[in-house]
Amino acid sequence: MMVLHMFARRFSVRWIQPTVVAYEADQLDPVERLGWSVVVTGLARPVIDETEARRLQAALVPWVNMTMDTILAIEPTIITGYRLTICS
Repeated sequence: MMVLHMFARRFSVRWIQPTVVAYEADQLDPVERLGWSVVVTGLARPVIDETEARRLQAALVPWVNMTMDTILAIEPTIITGYRLTICS
């Protein structure tokens, strides 16, 4: 499994490979008070192959309205998470 993240090059950092990163994704509904959160920790690398980058960019949709020109691939070693539910 590979986790992919796109970001704008102006926010990039210098890479010393392999680089261990933690990436969190979550969704919360404040009205219903439900949601989930997942943290993936693993080795990250920038996707530098142009063909692979174009293929991945076509499948990824940024959640902010700005140009995302860099793709980070994360090979997970640890995945943790939780779900927020209503207790009865």
